[in-house]
Amino acid sequence: MKLKFILKQYIKMIVQKIILPIVYRLSCFQKVDEKLVVFADAHHHELPFSMRYLYAKVKEEGYKTKLVISDYQRDGSVTTFKQMCQFMKLYGRAKFVVICDNFLPAASCQKRKETTVIQLWHACGAFKKFGYDTTDDIPKMYKGNVLKNCDCVTVSGEFCVSHYASAMRLPESNIKPFGVSRTDFYYHDKFKGNMQKRFWEIFPEARGKKVILWAPTFRGNPSAPYLQGVQTIAELEEKLGSDWFVVAAVHPHLKGKISTSIRTCDMLTEEMLPVVDLLITDYSSIVFDFMIMEKPTVLFVPDVREYKKNRGFYIELEELSDQVVVKEEELLAAVKDEYTSCTIEKLRLGKDKYMEACDGRATERILAFMQSK
Repeated sequence: MKLKFILKQYIKMIVQKIILPIVYRLSCFQKVDEKLVVFADAHHHELPFSMRYLYAKVKEEGYKTKLVISDYQRDGSVTTFKQMCQFMKLYGRAKFVVICDNFLPAASCQKRKETTVIQLWHACGAFKKFGYDTTDDIPKMYKGNVLKNCDCVTVSGEFCVSHYASAMRLPESNIKPFGVSRTDFYYHDKFKGNMQKRFWEIFPEARGKKVILWAPTFRGNPSAPYLQGVQTIAELEEKLGSDWFVVAAVHPHLKGKISTSIRTCDMLTEEMLPVVDLLITDYSSIVFDFMIMEKPTVLFVPDVREYKKNRGFYIELEELSDQVVVKEEELLAAVKDEYTSCTIEKLRLGKDKYMEACDGRATERILAFMQSK
């Protein structure tokens, strides 16, 4: 393991255990503002999609909102430190803090009981192992639970509760099957219409064709990310014929790794789903979001044996699709077969099992929880 990486982890722990708690305690001399809701994230430069629906509804309800949004991977150390301190000052007097991923500052101290931390975890369902259930997400030398102060973790259904409690080292009572807030967008015709219009403006040549979205999950680490099956995807549209249109949505760290012969789109993956006729993914939780669309999915997993050994899964892949493709040469036939043979009854079985609380009213339930505090 590189010395630079190890030093970075220890610096994080010093900041977390000493500096940030001091800033927090100083801010706690103020009373908690019963209407203050802080939305915080360390992975974006704008409000994450996972937060947008709740953010709009919270403002409608008359809460005071503050945003502390930064990308710690891309921003410099000084900027990141300032953002952390800004958050801690608000954290000390906020009634609610809303996050949607690991957020180090929120776990840096013993928070006051009057403040409720709501974790809108960015993934639906429970597919590949994550958090403390795998060695890939949180380095062994890192001490402390980065999720310890989460009072409410919203998940897509009852199925997820035990898995999230294990992965986050939290009591099951903290895992709430309220549904995933962002999925409420998928039930609005205006949102779907706007996304379709935007997609056709970017790709007018796709009109009238069957759209395939390839949305692979992130592999490796930010300094050395990689993709599997790129050449097979690059050749897929030509083999399928002129009635098909293939586009890819990859993690920002992977854009330099993708073949120039594969189309990519600046729209978020979630924004493209209303346009998509068939999804090709691997271990990405986007497979659960797409269940709401009630359209077919193919799992393209040429490295499944290695991935299962190194990370593992909460469920078998075959539960998510009838087409689990390991051999690259079999992808073409699997796409054709899944598109023609998949039934709405089959699609709804998965939706009802894994996405039962994502019914268009998830944000309503989250707001009711907030108002009960």
